[in-house]
Amino acid sequence: MKFALVFVCGIGFALASGSCLERGRDAQPEPVEQSEAQEAARPAAPVSIRTSEPRGLAQDDATITIRLASEPLHLNPVLAGDTVAVDLALGDIYEGLLRVDRPGQAPRPALAKSHVRSRDGRQWTFFLREGVKFHSGHRLQAADVVRSFELVHAAPGPLQTDFDDLLSVKSDGADTVVFRFAGRRPGRSEAFASVPVLSSVSFRDVDAKTLQSAAASRQANGTGPLRLVHWKEGGIELARFEHYWGAPARAQTIRYQVIPDRTRALAELRSGGVQVLLRMPVDEAIAAAQDNENLALVRESLPAYTAAFFNTEHPLLRAGLRAALSRSFD
Repeated sequence: MKFALVFVCGIGFALASGSCLERGRDAQPEPVEQSEAQEAARPAAPVSIRTSEPRGLAQDDATITIRLASEPLHLNPVLAGDTVAVDLALGDIYEGLLRVDRPGQAPRPALAKSHVRSRDGRQWTFFLREGVKFHSGHRLQAADVVRSFELVHAAPGPLQTDFDDLLSVKSDGADTVVFRFAGRRPGRSEAFASVPVLSSVSFRDVDAKTLQSAAASRQANGTGPLRLVHWKEGGIELARFEHYWGAPARAQTIRYQVIPDRTRALAELRSGGVQVLLRMPVDEAIAAAQDNENLALVRESLPAYTAAFFNTEHPLLRAGLRAALSRSFD
């Protein structure tokens, strides 16, 4: 069996088995033009590791098993404190009004087919896409969007900070949602793309205090290309949602297996028990490739992150200004 070593720029490494894994919809790679200066500035791959690119797509009936280093606390991307849940659920199970396909690209329509904003940036109006269904079967409506942003505004976390100047969110008919903000803020489109639209039916009786413990935060019910089949301790299974509004998921089934020990995870990869290992430490991934000629290094461009710390007691650094400074780094 042939394996591929996937480099995650600025974050670490992942190990994946031979064929290319395509998660969710529209995962086709897009050509990227680069200047000679950009190409020259690209860091070279380690000399001792062969480099290659993944080829092909997952078969329609494929089942792909991905290793998780830890059990998620929930499957609700609105909640803070669990990157595993966000990585697993946002985009595959849940979607936003807008979506960002690749780092640095402008957000594109997702659950909203279009939107308009006022010249002063204070009012945003979204028009929902027709024919979208939640995995439970009920149709997406403006009430679902309103409920989702009510929870975002109430639940502590980074999403709450992004929308701390939200004055109101109201439906204008079944398929139109109107947002009013205190002022203009840079990065607003990207912030909208980060908010999952939850089912107002599933979260009808849930408030900010009970959001994490609510059954709906584990029994995920989104609009995405993959639906939750079951979540048992040690494993999560997703399957292609047959009534998805867009292009279908590449694989039929995605299974997540919790394997905390990386040595065991590598053994599972070599034996075929899992096909993908996420977020391998750089030194361990390189060592694994050097020790096994069936491992190849593959370049994948993903964002790197830099933290900025502000003196929150400084009188000039109001919350809105801190958010604007943070966005300006992008």
